[in-house]
Amino acid sequence: MNTLLPWLNDMEDNTKHYNTMAKIYTLEQKEQVRDALHKLHDDSGLTAAAFSERVGFSNPSVLTQFYNNIDLIGQKAMEIAQTYINKNMYVGVVTDNYVRVFDAMEKAYVQKAVSVIIGNGGYGKSFAIEKFRARKEKETSGKMQVYIANMEGVPSKKACVRTLLEAVGLPENKKSSKEQIAQLREYLAAKDCLLVMDEVSSLENTKVTILKDILTSLRGVCGLVLVGTPYFLENITKHAAKNAHLFSELADRLPVPVLLNAPTDEEAKAIFKHNGCDDVEIAILMGQTDVKYKWMCWRNKPTFRGISDGILLVKSPEVASKYNLDKLSAI
Repeated sequence: MNTLLPWLNDMEDNTKHYNTMAKIYTLEQKEQVRDALHKLHDDSGLTAAAFSERVGFSNPSVLTQFYNNIDLIGQKAMEIAQTYINKNMYVGVVTDNYVRVFDAMEKAYVQKAVSVIIGNGGYGKSFAIEKFRARKEKETSGKMQVYIANMEGVPSKKACVRTLLEAVGLPENKKSSKEQIAQLREYLAAKDCLLVMDEVSSLENTKVTILKDILTSLRGVCGLVLVGTPYFLENITKHAAKNAHLFSELADRLPVPVLLNAPTDEEAKAIFKHNGCDDVEIAILMGQTDVKYKWMCWRNKPTFRGISDGILLVKSPEVASKYNLDKLSAI
C-alpha cells in the first residue's frame, strides 16, 4: 500500500497510468505529491538545491514552486516528481545482501580502500547503495558525499573516465584520460567522500583495464566501490589466465569480492509484510494458493526486483478484480 500517495493504489501500472492521469490532476492530488516530496526531502537531510538535483529537476526553483505555488507546476515536473516518489516508496528490509553491501561500502569509506560487490541483476545492489548514500548524507547533513557513476553503456575507456568526472560534478574537458584521472584524484582528495562505480560489468573486454589506472590513482585518496555482475570478474580472470599483462595487474589490485545471493523465502515474506501485503496476498506471492495463481509466485522471478514486481501485481485493482483475489480472503 502506498502511504505517501494513496490514490496511486488505484493504478494498474503507476508509470503508464500516470501519463494519462497527469493532465487531469486535481488540486488534492497535486498537494499529495507536494507533501510526499516534502517528507522525502526532510528525511534526506539534503539542502533544497541538492535534493532538487537528486529528484531530477533541472532547476532548483521547481522544488520551491512545489512548496509554495503548486498551481504553477506543469505535467513534466509532476512526472519527474512521481518517478522519484515511486522509486522511494518501496519498503525494503535488512536482508543478508543489504548488510553485505553496507559493510563493504563502510569499509571502503573508512579505510579509503577498494571494495568489489558482485551479484546478479535484481539482487538489491543499487537499492542498498542508494540507502547507504541517503543514510550518510543525512548523518553528515550532506557534508559526506557518495558519488555514484553508472558505467552502463559506456563505449570506451575515455568515456569511462568522462563518466566519473560527470558523476563528481567536474566539467567536461578535452584533456587526455591520464590528465583527467589526475584531475579526479586532486578533486576527490579535498572531499570527504566515497566513489561508487556501478554496472562495471558493462566495461567489456579490454575496456575494463582502465580500472587499473583509476585504482592506482585513487589509492589512499578515497574509498572506491566497484559493483557488477559475475561477468565482471569472469572477464578479468579469463584474460589474466592468458597472461594478458593489463588484466593480470588489474586482478592483482582487486580485493576478495563480496558475493551476493538470491533472496530467501523468509526475506521475501518479510518484505511483503513490510509493504502492507495481507495474508491472502502473501499466500499468493509465496505460491501457497490454488495452481491457477502460481504464475504470481515471486519464485518465477527469484530476485529482489521480482519481489517488488510481485507487490505491485497483487496490489493492482485490475488483477484483484480479474482473478477474484478478494474472494480468497475466506480461504
